[in-house]
Amino acid sequence: MGGYERLRSRLHALFREATGSNVVVCTGLCAPKNTDRSVPSNNKGDPMVAAKLPFEPAPLVGNAVCEPGKKGSEANQNCLYLWPFYNQNGSVEPSPYNDSLGVCFAYAHYTYDHDNIATTPPRRVPGCETLPPRGFTDQCTCDSQGTNCSGTGCPDGLAHEWGCYDTVSAGVSSTSPAAPATKSFLRELRVGEPNPAQHVVR
Repeated sequence: MGGYERLRSRLHALFREATGSNVVVCTGLCAPKNTDRSVPSNNKGDPMVAAKLPFEPAPLVGNAVCEPGKKGSEANQNCLYLWPFYNQNGSVEPSPYNDSLGVCFAYAHYTYDHDNIATTPPRRVPGCETLPPRGFTDQCTCDSQGTNCSGTGCPDGLAHEWGCYDTVSAGVSSTSPAAPATKSFLRELRVGEPNPAQHVVR
């Protein structure tokens, strides 16, 4: 639980500023809600959760969302669940924060290798609000575990592969805490504790 405990009450240096950048961004923590294209309005987080902003004396309902002036700093941000970033050896670390703590992620700054072919251009990282829900099958094929999804109906995969769902909705159970095959981009994006001199706030 140690990683989550360090995160709970502050900005955290978790991501690089953009694909190919060596600058690390401090990003806000938020209260995530399951998001896909059937519930796009959930993408900023849960507006009914209270959170404290740096210059306010106490937590207020509505502050735990990824919007400018709240936990975010620009319009196109998702509140992603943190558990995909804290997988340990393919398992989800037990924590009371797995399904309640998220991080603001400005997806428009990033690209990813969608097919592992060097000669094809990378794709823009999608927002959760544009992704099909888990179980979507129209021109979309997944493996036997319901992950590694691809096809013309889901060119970027499904929402549960991108940190858009809580553990239960993504297929993680208390008796089988194996982490589902979230996109490798999420694991590759996360950085450790970087040099604070390189931080910028997003």
